[in-house]
Amino acid sequence: MKKIVAFTLIYTLFASLATAQWSAGIKIGHVSSDAIAENSISFLDNQLKSIDNLQYGLDVKYALSPAFQLNSGIMFTQRGFEVDQSTNFGIMGFDVPIGAMAQTEINYAEIPLLLQYNHHIGNLNLFATAGPSIARATSAHLRTKAKFIFEFNVSDTEINLNSDYIDRTDINLNAGLGVAYNFDHNQIFIETKYGRSMNSSINDSFIDMSLYNKALQINVGYSYNF
Repeated sequence: MKKIVAFTLIYTLFASLATAQWSAGIKIGHVSSDAIAENSISFLDNQLKSIDNLQYGLDVKYALSPAFQLNSGIMFTQRGFEVDQSTNFGIMGFDVPIGAMAQTEINYAEIPLLLQYNHHIGNLNLFATAGPSIARATSAHLRTKAKFIFEFNVSDTEINLNSDYIDRTDINLNAGLGVAYNFDHNQIFIETKYGRSMNSSINDSFIDMSLYNKALQINVGYSYNF
């Protein structure tokens, strides 16, 4: 009897997986990111500015029902921020910018696990997503620039991600909205998503400083429904 029950459960599981609605595709987009400074470096919070970059990756969805999906994949993205210490001087009636900038850029491979709610209107699909993601830093750079009328690079230093005070793993909470158009087994979509780190990218208890990433994304993509 136990063998029959076990066989029935296993058969039901594989049958549901075989008939499940999977989709896979690619997406590319724009990400605008900066950071939140807390504790001993909270004075920097008003001086941090966002940086803009491209991101791309693979998109995988598994349909739990017509209304709900699990959304995952992998994204290759970049997060960071810029500190700009500059001002304008009046020279011969013109405002001339003078100062310096430091830009931190961290490259991540990120895997989301989001719950997606779908509202179908004909071939259109309005959707909302929410859930966590985990990202792992692969490389990072600190770029400094000087500004006198024009901007010019001063240095480009690779950041050692193996340092004790750096946390390479970034855990985020995300929420987003989007719209998709379905035709045959194909889907094209556009989405926007906001994410914020739950852990600090800097771990230094002696100085007591914390830095949390945040990012706003806009992506377009294509997926194929199997």
